[in-house]
Amino acid sequence: MQQVTKLAPRASATTKQSRADNKPFVAVEFTGNPWALCKQYQDCVPVTYGNINAIARALTWNLTGPDKFLRLQRRMIKRYPDGRAFIIKLRVKEDMYLGGSVWIKDQQGRSVTIHDVKGMFQVNWPQLRTLYGTRDLVEVMTRTRASLDAVGLRADQQAWSRCSSLTDGLWRSLKIDLGKVNCVSVRKREPGNLQGYNVFGHTSNPVYFYDIRSAYLSEMAYFPELKPFTDHIWGARQELVQANDPAEFLVKLAGTIVPGKFSSTLPRNRYYRPILGKFIRQQVNDRLVAAMNMVSGYHNCFRWCVDGFIASQDISSQLDIGANLGQWKPVEIHPHLTIARTNVWWTDTTHKDNGYLVTEAQVLQDPLEIHTNRRIFDWDTLEEHEQPVVLYQNHYEERCRACRNGEELHDRIARNVIPITEEDLR
Repeated sequence: MQQVTKLAPRASATTKQSRADNKPFVAVEFTGNPWALCKQYQDCVPVTYGNINAIARALTWNLTGPDKFLRLQRRMIKRYPDGRAFIIKLRVKEDMYLGGSVWIKDQQGRSVTIHDVKGMFQVNWPQLRTLYGTRDLVEVMTRTRASLDAVGLRADQQAWSRCSSLTDGLWRSLKIDLGKVNCVSVRKREPGNLQGYNVFGHTSNPVYFYDIRSAYLSEMAYFPELKPFTDHIWGARQELVQANDPAEFLVKLAGTIVPGKFSSTLPRNRYYRPILGKFIRQQVNDRLVAAMNMVSGYHNCFRWCVDGFIASQDISSQLDIGANLGQWKPVEIHPHLTIARTNVWWTDTTHKDNGYLVTEAQVLQDPLEIHTNRRIFDWDTLEEHEQPVVLYQNHYEERCRACRNGEELHDRIARNVIPITEEDLR
């Protein structure tokens, strides 16, 4: 295992910051009065999971349209003449609620920040409690903080509502200067990362899963100025993996988000290096495409996303497989696959649904047109609700092998797929 780069020594435990770092976690019980939370949750770190929108709703129910827009979607502070104030930071991506935080100050000047830690873990609650083997959120957070402490990581400024806080503190401690990173060039008009799928339906034949170990992190490691960061994150994750600690999942996430921070246009983004972020992504894209090209017949590469793909052939002998950063993981073999989208698929042991409330049985019944629902976040009500959607395939029967000669999987013909040739039609 690689040596973990040690963080700079922390300040004395008697300092205000150190005392704040060790406050106990408490699961928030919201009774309807958000201002009462300021008194109730002093000297602790209040957390919730996927429910902070209820507090935001109680704080903004009487605001007018423009005023409400500024507080919710522009995240501007709301001040009252009696001294009360609040800041709401909800995280919503592609109409899916991802967590956030709420800062509240009451008339007496007491303030509290409530963290929706769903934004830290980025999975739903059933998945997280299965990962940790407990239904107790306080236990999850207490164990997570202890595990991160053991490998020199901590949520910067106690921002437990976002995974990027883990990288912020480490970045600052290692004194990484992006201004010293060598300039790079990139290709224009290329997607940030590669995602797509060539087939849909079901196959009972074995499928092969390929994945690069921490692909983004491995490309960052080629830059000497960034290597202390990559060494620390990679070493920390390996230490937690060996200990069978579920917090390794969180460290894995932390290692994937930095290229996105390089490209973020949020105000005061000290990581802003969009060309560097695009370069790292393109390097990963090139590795992915090179491996996919080893599969004979483009239609036999079923699905790809960022740093991994699913295919019908075993090409493991042609890949650099190993346990080190940037090597390919050992191939996973599954006896069957059902697929409806890039991130909507099922195997014998795992699945992805991308937020759609769809079952494998629905896909098996009619893979061409699947009527289902998806949970959508409504900015007016600050609630999630189910919205009917149809997963419709862009499909041409005359060019589909399944429709022509009864093969299992249907061919998906779209603009992002390599055009079919005369040879493919034979």
